Amino acid sequence: MAGVMRILLILVFGCLITHSSALYAEDAEQARLHKIKAGFLFNFAKFASWPSETTPTDSLVMCMWGQSEFKKYFQAFSNRSIKKWKVEVRYVNSSDEANGCHVLYIEKELGESDIHAIYERLRDNSILVVTDLPSGGIINIVPGGKLLRFEIYPTRAAQAGIKLSSQLLKLAQIVDGE
Repeated sequence: MAGVMRILLILVFGCLITHSSALYAEDAEQARLHKIKAGFLFNFAKFASWPSETTPTDSLVMCMWGQSEFKKYFQAFSNRSIKKWKVEVRYVNSSDEANGCHVLYIEKELGESDIHAIYERLRDNSILVVTDLPSGGIINIVPGGKLLRFEIYPTRAAQAGIKLSSQLLKLAQIVDGE
């Protein structure tokens, strides 16, 4: 009987170690993807320009709509600089709050239909809308194997009055049409 208990304890302990190391690997992978996504967002802002009436003056406002663990990576933008502007980070929960943003990142956890509705409400404003869904915004960060890639809708950017640099466009998958 003691031998059976010992074997059971070893099996349970082994499962716990295996499970926790798998969770750690998953967390490490998720953190890596969040860092890549944060780098994308920062660089999207670097390679965008806004119409004169909405060009940032003192600060470039980067907004996030959503409440996931990505928030801590997004917060790292605070007090950094892009071009000549200090980055101001805001968290928004409505289209009205998003109106003061230059870049708006919308998390996919909001759901596809909500993201499309948000984009439709903001599409004529000069906001660089970035999502995690294909066809969700002006720029969409999408899975590409073990990495992330991004797609750009140049017609949507033009409609918002946002110019994206040719350097950025060369790196993207270009999506034509609406």
